[in-house]
Amino acid sequence: MTDADLDAACEAHLAAKFGEKLDFALENALPTLLQDGLIKREGVRRRAAPRASARARVSGSLGWAMP
Repeated sequence: MTDADLDAACEAHLAAKFGEKLDFALENALPTLLQDGLIKREGVRRRAAPRASARARVSGSLGWAMP
């Protein structure tokens, strides 16, 4: 997935989830997503962490388990 694909997917998810059109600022979020291991860089493409791994990482950083 390219950065443009990821940005569009995030915006589509937010619109579907919350019924609002939002501008997801990937350029601001990308460093944190990479640092937290939720996505990894593969050249110019990005790959999401497996769902279970991402859920565990987020739950650990929040201090509570995600449903």
